[in-house]
Amino acid sequence: MIQQVVITLLLSFYFVFSAVPTDKITSLPSLNGTLGTQYSGYVQVDATAGRMFHYWFVEAAQTPSTAPLVMWLNGGPGCSSMDGFLYENGPWKFDTSSSTPSLINNPYSWHLIANMLFLESPAGVGFSYSSSSSDYSNQNDDLTSLNNYNFLKAWLKLYPEYMNNNFWITGESYGGIYVPSLANRVLGGILDKSFVIPFKGIMVGNGVVNSLVDDITKNMNFLFGHGIISNLLYTNIIKACTTNPPSSQCNSLKTQARAHMNDIDVYNLYADCYHQRSILDPPTGVPPCTDAYYSTLYLNENTVKSAIHVNPAVTWSICSTPVGNSYNRTRESMIPIHKKLIQNGIRVLIYSGDSDFSVPYTDSEYWTSEQMGLTPSREWQAWYYTDTEGQQVAGFVTDYPGGFTFATIKGSGHMVPQYAPQQSSVFFQRFLAGTPL
Repeated sequence: MIQQVVITLLLSFYFVFSAVPTDKITSLPSLNGTLGTQYSGYVQVDATAGRMFHYWFVEAAQTPSTAPLVMWLNGGPGCSSMDGFLYENGPWKFDTSSSTPSLINNPYSWHLIANMLFLESPAGVGFSYSSSSSDYSNQNDDLTSLNNYNFLKAWLKLYPEYMNNNFWITGESYGGIYVPSLANRVLGGILDKSFVIPFKGIMVGNGVVNSLVDDITKNMNFLFGHGIISNLLYTNIIKACTTNPPSSQCNSLKTQARAHMNDIDVYNLYADCYHQRSILDPPTGVPPCTDAYYSTLYLNENTVKSAIHVNPAVTWSICSTPVGNSYNRTRESMIPIHKKLIQNGIRVLIYSGDSDFSVPYTDSEYWTSEQMGLTPSREWQAWYYTDTEGQQVAGFVTDYPGGFTFATIKGSGHMVPQYAPQQSSVFFQRFLAGTPL
């Protein structure tokens, strides 16, 4: 009995102190919320290139030893996951009543449910960097998924106490490529027994999937359905563009339709578009209409950089222009990977804010219903959450066999956890637990 107790104590000591102590955040400037247990630092993903990926890990608020481990990836390509961390599902949000950046608790943070691992990828994004400057102009889907996979394996060596926690990969936008691409590598490691972890599923919000988008049946329907283009213009587009071959008027009519989105936030039709902020790109920049004022100020403070153990020479921006402008798409479609995942017992949630035009729900609804080859077990039914006024419709959901689900979030834009934080917390918790939306 004594020997067993000693072994248990030794194992407990190992798991408590196996995290990287130098990466632990002990204090944070302008934090008016709860710090909890967090780590931030670098993991080398390629020694030859000197490729260093920045992560920020937030331990679950309750029972971190058994809570799921969830990785989050923002998209772009070339945009930082600190966007998700500070504006969407991280532990804090900015106090917008303050004239300077100040952090307060996010009551709908996903770390209240799971251990959250935010990764800035690829090299050149956020605080992630490389000793090889050519890295910033030679990124592609295959290299990114390989680097992300190498990161995950290296990170779990540093934090082995999470090797047995149920693992999930989540993200949004171009994360629709990042997430399943990484998932495919993780599944491969499980199948060939080279890297076995309890991988359970993925969640992708307003995610890119196909390189070719049928903007007649989806994007134009979206604009017409949301009152952005007139019935006359919509009818003319359908007449001109659905013939084989399309009429010579097709492209000019589509250009007219897209022009109606000028000065409207492409990520949320019903949100304000930010114009007069000198620190920001104009609405035509990358990303359009997005307000990154507080995060840009905060993350470039030297005291903040020191507190989160990042390279002080790196200037943080919400999206990297060099990476975004030169990034190469090497995967035409993620649909074969989604099919492979569910065939191997990996659950998939595709969710869409229904007021996003960047990757409209009409596109996601189309490929999930028409291109996956699945017959729904529950088709387009309302799902609910409860607010102070009682039960409310959160959106609509379609379930398919094998753990594949498509859901909309009513009234939400592209960054669903930002625009619909309570609804996001609900679907996140339910999907992790395996309960229906």
